[in-house]
Formats: sequence, C-alpha cells, structure tokens
Amino acid sequence: MDEWMTHLDDPLVTMPLNQLAIPGSHDSGAFNLTTEITPDAPALLKSVSAMPGMAILVGQIIFALATTQTLTIGQQLNAGIRHLDFRVAWKADDFYFVHSVYGTKVRVALEEMREFLDNHPKEVVILYMQAFFQFDSDKHKKFIALLKSKFGNKFVDEMSVEDITLKYLWDHKKQIICIYKDKEASGDTQLWSYDSSLEDPWPNTPSADECIQKLTKYMDHASDVKNKFSVCQAIVTSGPEDTMKYYLKHKTVPSVKSMTVKDLNPVFLPWLADSPNHWDHRPNIVIHDFVEMDGFVQSVLDLNKHRGNP
Repeated sequence: MDEWMTHLDDPLVTMPLNQLAIPGSHDSGAFNLTTEITPDAPALLKSVSAMPGMAILVGQIIFALATTQTLTIGQQLNAGIRHLDFRVAWKADDFYFVHSVYGTKVRVALEEMREFLDNHPKEVVILYMQAFFQFDSDKHKKFIALLKSKFGNKFVDEMSVEDITLKYLWDHKKQIICIYKDKEASGDTQLWSYDSSLEDPWPNTPSADECIQKLTKYMDHASDVKNKFSVCQAIVTSGPEDTMKYYLKHKTVPSVKSMTVKDLNPVFLPWLADSPNHWDHRPNIVIHDFVEMDGFVQSVLDLNKHRGNP
C-alpha cells in the first residue's frame, strides 16, 4: 500500500489526477487527543462542561465525537492514504491538530510526511489545510514558513487540475499539492486556492442511509466536474445535541467509530464497489474515518481497475 501510485499501470499514470480514485482520511490529525477543549468545540459542550459534575460526561462525548483516526500521519501514508485533511490551532508556542480538543504537534506529522516522501519519490499527497484556529496574519506566515521549510521543493505550483498527472509530477519531481483554505495564502503560487481547486460537500448526517443518498446525488454532479478535485466525504456525524439525547436515553455515548464500522461501512463499501456501474471517473478522492478498518483503502484503489484514458 505504501507505493500504490508508484506501481500504477501506464494509462493511469497519464490520467488527470482528479480522475483517479484516491483514498483519504477525514480529520486526519484527530488521533491521540488530549482532554483540553479547543476554540472549535461546540458551544453546547463548552457550557455543559462548566456545570457541576458534568466534566466527565462531556469528556466522554468529546472523545466519542472527536476521535476520527487511530493511525498517525506516517502510518496513514504507509497504509495508502494520499489525501490528508489538517485542522490546526496555535497554542502557547506551537501548532497543534484540533478537533474539539487538542491533539499532537503538527510539526511531528510534517516530519513523518517528509520522511515518507523522501523514501517514496513517486508517491504524491494532496494536503488540504482546511481550518485554522487562534491564527492571525503573523501565525499564518509562521505556519506557511514551517510548511515550506519541510516541503518547499516538493510543492507543485498551482495550475489547471485537468493538467495534473502523476507523470507530470514525477517528471518535475513534485510530490505535494497543498490546498490552503485561507486568504492569507493569496498570491502564493505554491498554495492552491480552495475555491478554484476543490469541491468537498459535507453530508452532515448521523444516518448511514442518508449519507449514501447525499453522496449519490453529489457523484451525479461531480461526474461533470473536470477542473477541480472532488471529495466524497464518506462520513457520518452526530452533533452534540443528538449525542446528549442519545446518552440520556441509553446511558452510553455513541462513538464515531461505532457509527462508522457498524452503521456506515456495511452500506458504504457495497455502494463504493458498485460505483463503476454509474460513474466513469468518480468518486475521485474518498475520505473516511478509521481508514484502517474493513479494507477501506483497498476498496478505493480497486476502483482504478475500471479506469483508463479519458
């Protein structure tokens, strides 16, 4: 899995990258989380946690909702993940992953990425810098400088998505497409604009069946999108209000992991396997929680067996 791009057949190497099937992780840095609530935590959880005797329950809910991955970034890359979704906050004196609570230092993940890419010169990562918390202009400059200190020579300048192929990237010795979702990156050719390069609609539902319905509707549209990467968000989400109601009724907290493995995967993986019967080059990027579970990565890569020159 660590070299699946390296060993693709020639027709796939010359195909636009947004027509390949690429496995990705959702909230890639939401592993090894702490208990410290972050600025992006839902307001309800912040207020409830301040109530007497509620801190433990809120901690259980946050961990159940916030933990989306088990593998570190290096382990995800070795498992075949090639799209990473980073959400970052500044705290004290460094940058940390966040998802309602703080995770590990981002620079550790960047070092793992650099080591992986140095050892796998034909593997390419789409790095989506999605969200920033407690950032001002100076923090953006500091963070961008950190990214470039690790990967500057590996970034590909922004260009038409339709022209990006693995062969192009290999010929130019580039390995990272970095999409930076903030205006502070405007004018920097190494940091791609979100608006012009990526579509990633969020299903925003705890229902596996509704998630599949929304993904199907989006794929019908995405099959016509030629000038962007498209992200199929195969995820189920339970908001804090629904989770609190569930706890009061069942005296247990539903976790993202249980919702993914027990509810979503049994309907999503067959839907994914059947997708070549409906769309020629979609899904493109498929992101998921707990990417090591149930053969997710291989299921995405199997779609490339059905794809050839456009």
